[in-house]
Amino acid sequence: MVARGALAWLIAGSFRTRRPAGAQLYDAPAAEARLASWSVSPATDSIGVWFKEAPSLELRDWLVALRRGGTHVAWADSGIAATMIELEPLVDPAGNQVARIAGPRGSSIVLSDELGLLDSLRMSLPGATVRLTPVSGYAS
Repeated sequence: MVARGALAWLIAGSFRTRRPAGAQLYDAPAAEARLASWSVSPATDSIGVWFKEAPSLELRDWLVALRRGGTHVAWADSGIAATMIELEPLVDPAGNQVARIAGPRGSSIVLSDELGLLDSLRMSLPGATVRLTPVSGYAS
């Protein structure tokens, strides 16, 4: 009889929603400053980050790692335009590439690689194509 009661209590408890014990909200710079310490000893059960611009690759990788480690991670932005960039190498001895870009009209696009700025443009159509010199490492 006691075992049935304990089992019923456990089953009922599994349907109860739980609120995170330590939810925190940060802006992107504050989140980046705390990443190393969170990986050693997470300070909260839930982390929220507010972005004013697209997050750095390092911050995105850390947030994914925290989520995979069991920390609830959420983020929001202040209207960052959704864009897609595809690089395709050209058959060219100089190693040039073509960047195909999709994004909302009127949005400003800045293309860069690990060495710095490659090009920038304002989208007058939903798509654009730009010819680039060789890209070093990861382009965004």
